[in-house]
Formats: sequence, structure tokens, C-alpha cells
Amino acid sequence: MHEESTQVDPEIVHEFVAEFTESMNEVERDLVGWEKQPDSREIQERVFRAFHTLKGTSGLFGFERLESLAHQAESMLCGIREGHLAVDNLTVTTLLKVLDAVRALLRVVVRDESDEDDDDEGDYEVLVAELNLKALQKQVMSNVERSKQSVEEETSSPALVDNTVRVNVTLLEHLSDIVVRLIEERDTILRQSQTIGNAELAGTAGRLDGIIAELQTGLMKTRLQPVGIIWGKFPRLVRDVALSTGKQIGLMMSGAEMEVDRRIIEALSDPMTHLVRNCIDHGIEIPELRKEKGKPEQGCITLRAYKEERKIIFEVEDDGAGLRVELIRETALRRGLITPEELARLSEPELQNMIFLPGFSTAPEVTKISGRGVGMDVVKTNLERIGGAIQTISRPGQGTLFKIEIRNRFLT
Repeated sequence: MHEESTQVDPEIVHEFVAEFTESMNEVERDLVGWEKQPDSREIQERVFRAFHTLKGTSGLFGFERLESLAHQAESMLCGIREGHLAVDNLTVTTLLKVLDAVRALLRVVVRDESDEDDDDEGDYEVLVAELNLKALQKQVMSNVERSKQSVEEETSSPALVDNTVRVNVTLLEHLSDIVVRLIEERDTILRQSQTIGNAELAGTAGRLDGIIAELQTGLMKTRLQPVGIIWGKFPRLVRDVALSTGKQIGLMMSGAEMEVDRRIIEALSDPMTHLVRNCIDHGIEIPELRKEKGKPEQGCITLRAYKEERKIIFEVEDDGAGLRVELIRETALRRGLITPEELARLSEPELQNMIFLPGFSTAPEVTKISGRGVGMDVVKTNLERIGGAIQTISRPGQGTLFKIEIRNRFLT
């Protein structure tokens, strides 16, 4: 089940994978947005161009399955262009399945090029995705007649000059180590200049200090990434989980352009994913119940990122039912997580934050989304590893806010 390719420089292949992994992330965001704006010609052209480029480049490198998947997606998009297919839930779901299969195949390419041991699970997932894709396409593409006589002319556009380059993380770590060694040598020179009283050496050490500080600042900036990298996956996540739970949920985001160290990006990805899923599963009510309460049938999840003094703040908020303090109190006592005497001394905010205790869950049953009794404690533990803390602010019937604070030790 491997991708076969002509003999290509491994570095070029890895660049190919990095480029199209990023491209597919952008396509995913476009597809989720397209479902809400089905008449958007701009989104249609961006998605078409991405798959068309993937098809051509995959063919050039000899990645036949990637080329075939991109070709199938392109055919489907031609059907949309010609009015044979509507941009509806089934069409977008099919294209998202193509996207997932493309990502799996890109991972296969990386494994093969790096000579790592292969496993059957990845190939099996790709095969299932391809089979599901064919089954769905058979339903929605029966009347599609492809007409691609002018595809090349329609999708050709001047090459854009990008003023950014990709740098291997290992290289950045190595450069960081070199800067640390330079700082140590600088300190040695400063001490020696003070000991022997050599003004010229002291002047040289001072200039060296300025150069190293400039180098350190520049290197730290290369490690910064926009918060939007974390949030790029949430439109798709909210869409899919909302569909599976029968809920209507909108997503609002602010602060996506704020840049933080990549270590924060990596550390926050899983905790924020769990928080968002938790808001959907436990926070947002079903449309009928929201209507009974006088709320809009569509719930809302809001993500925020901002800086505050020496901290950076991330917030995940929903406008759902809020935390039921009485249920939290009963659950904590029933599970033996706290004594009645200790419980009596807790304030309401302290009671709300008991949801982060290991094994705590008020869910009556385990779901595929959340509520396993493990997760919120893991969120807290992972955040503490990077000097972060989380607190919960909830109002009954109005919603819940999870506020993450991280000390500024990673920032310039």
C-alpha cells in the first residue's frame, strides 16, 4: 500500500509534503466556510486550484494514489462548477473525506522517504477512506459529466513570491544551543575583563554582548507562530461534532494573529481540543431545549487569545447550560474525592474547578466525544507543564468560560 515515486531528492519530497499539508489545512477551513457560503465563487476557485495543483505535482513525483484522489476531487468540483452538484452537507462531507485520505497518504510518503518501519494501520485507514469516498461519490455524482477542456487555462495564475522559508525545528534547536554557549563565553570574557582591568577587552565584550542579544532576539522570533495554527482545526471539529450530536453551533475566534513560541502551540493543541469538545458535548444544549429557554437555537463557542501584562491568555467559552454546582458537589462526595467537611469550606469557584480532579465526571454515560472521567485533569496537568494554569467561570443557564493563563517565560 505504499506510494511509489521516481527517484527524487528526499529533501524535495519533504518540502512537497510540508507544502501540501499546509495547503490541505487551508482547504479544510475553506470547505467548512463554503458550506455556510455555498455561492462563494472565491472559495470554489481556491479549493479547485489547491486540488488541481496537488494532482499535477503528485503526478510529477509519481505519487499515483495522491494524484488519483486529487483527480477525483477535481472531477467533483467540476460538477459543482457546471451546476450538477450543490454545495451541501453531503458534498462538503465527501470532499472532507478526500482531504483526510490525502493527509493519510502524505504521512505514507513521509514514512517511505524516511525509511521508517511501516504499519498496516495507516494504510488501512487510507483504504477505508478511499472506499468510503467511492461509495459517497456514487450517490452524489451520478449525473456529473466532466468538461475539462480549459482546466489548465482557468486555473493558471502568475506564481506568487513568498518571502518566507521553512526551517527544520532540529536546526532551530541546534542554533539555540549555540546561542546559549555564546552567552556562556560572553560571561567569561566579561569576568576576565573586569579581573585584569583591560578597557579594550571590556569594550569588545560589551559589543559582543550587544551582538549576542540581537542574535538571541532574532532567533526567538523565528520560533514564533500565530495562534491561528492551533485554531485552524476547530471549524472542522465543531462542524463534525455538532452534526454527530444533533446540535447547531457557531464558532467565533479572536486573536488568531497573535504570535507565541511554538512550544506553547504544541502544548496547547490537545488541551484546547478537549475543552472545545467538552463545551459541545456538555455545555451547548440541543436546539429544542435552547428554544424552550428563550435562547437562539444555534449555540456559540468563542475562542480568544490576548496578552495581559506578563501573561498570555487563552479562553474557551460557550453559551450553554453552565456547570451544575449541586451535581458537582454530589459527584465529588459520591466518588470519595472530598470529605463533607472539606466540601463545606469550598467557595463556588473552587467547587467549579473540582472538574479538574482526576477521575471526576458528572456524565451519566461515556460518549465518543467526552465524559470519560479522564481528560479535564489531563488538560490541567499538560498546562502546568508549561507554567500554565486554568480556571473555570460558569453561570447557570448562561454558559461556561475556561480561562488559561501562561506566564511570559517563552516570549520575547
